[in-house]
Amino acid sequence: MPVQFVLGRAGSGKTRHLLEHMLALVAADPLGPPIYWLLPKQATFEAERLLTARLKSFSRIRVVSFDQLGKEILVHCGDVDIPEVTTLGRRMVIGHLLRVHQKQLKYYASSAHRPGLAAELDSTFGEFDRAGLDTPALDDLLKHMAADDRSAPDLIDKLADLQLLLGAYNTYIGQDRLDPARRLTLILKRVAECSLLKDAQIFVDDFYDFTAHERRLLTAVASIAPRTVISLLIDPDSPAIKNPTGFLPDLSVFHRTERTYLSLLSSLKTSAIAIDAPVLLRETHRFSSDDLKAIEANLFAASGATAPATNVESLDAADLRGEVDAVARRIKSAVADGLRYRQIGVLVRDLADYQQILDASFAEHELPFFADHRRTAGHHPLLQMVRAMLLIARHGWPLEAVMTLAKSGLTGLGDDQADELENYVLQHRIRGRMWESNEPWMFKRDLIRAEDEAGVPLLTETDRIDLYRR
Repeated sequence: MPVQFVLGRAGSGKTRHLLEHMLALVAADPLGPPIYWLLPKQATFEAERLLTARLKSFSRIRVVSFDQLGKEILVHCGDVDIPEVTTLGRRMVIGHLLRVHQKQLKYYASSAHRPGLAAELDSTFGEFDRAGLDTPALDDLLKHMAADDRSAPDLIDKLADLQLLLGAYNTYIGQDRLDPARRLTLILKRVAECSLLKDAQIFVDDFYDFTAHERRLLTAVASIAPRTVISLLIDPDSPAIKNPTGFLPDLSVFHRTERTYLSLLSSLKTSAIAIDAPVLLRETHRFSSDDLKAIEANLFAASGATAPATNVESLDAADLRGEVDAVARRIKSAVADGLRYRQIGVLVRDLADYQQILDASFAEHELPFFADHRRTAGHHPLLQMVRAMLLIARHGWPLEAVMTLAKSGLTGLGDDQADELENYVLQHRIRGRMWESNEPWMFKRDLIRAEDEAGVPLLTETDRIDLYRR
């Protein structure tokens, strides 16, 4: 039931504090009740590797994200047989409702058939779910905005369309199916019934913010778990810790996590959950370099960083391109001095802002690199090949599918050969089962030069084209 916060700056040992606590529990009772280590989804694999290295094997500790924790709760409570609408299915339903209600729409009427709109609306509805907004909340907001003469009419029309589509979606889904939003609601209902959590200890790490749903789920779990420990990246001397009800400066370096800390405190107190005194970690363990220690402590101070310039180089650039070019030149210089590419990393705050510039600059400087970001698979050659094969099997060799297969680069044909094959097929109007014929293709059209009385044909390459076809 009690909740304790572990607070400290970067490198102060918050994760190590939680890990040592968990290892002590496992050493005392290796087969005891479960211990949940709750992390962002992208950090779960690294945590499992760390546990495997430290313990060799583990059974009590379960490394989970919020999504995985929700699945465990539903499985334990027997809610695994309820039909569930997938994310792709949700977008298909929204696209259908856009067409059905097009005449009733005001803001989206002209773009109801636009490709990608359903995905954008699905993302918007997801934001509503995470923020705890539903149809009645949108209705109250519309009434408030309608009474305000200063409200923009386009915004009112847009919110009215969102409310209409969200209500239509909920009606379409009905009560017998779960979509991602209703699944979250069901998880919250099942937390109190989940006996698995009544003896479990919860450790929360590596988060700097929580969505409204995650905060509600964390509060619900903390209300029944024997103990919950939450680590956050905050300066131990922050005013948010000394006076949680006081003014929080917007320009604080830790403003976002301080706001997260205060919102969690409010949610826990509202649910009458006991809160122990926080553990404040002041000593920095990670930064062994004096330069890094000084930068971590003083970079955002009013007087600026006071680190010596021996190991840390600071550059000012006029724009992103100049910044990336300077980094590229520095990498080339480091490699020329004997450093290996695998020893060099480039960190940016938001990769989306830098991606295209990095691609162009590093290619210009001939630097091989891997960028850690999501890539859409829609144009991947293997995916195109599989799709084309299925279309060929279902629809009897449609020309578009055959050419997609030929140009995928995975059929043994080069680009020039595939183009030559396509020109030949278009010229002779080859369709359907003719691709499967055992007879060689001998189609040809005799093209005669006007000045050539002998009539020598220009296109006589049928053997080569037939080889491409086979």
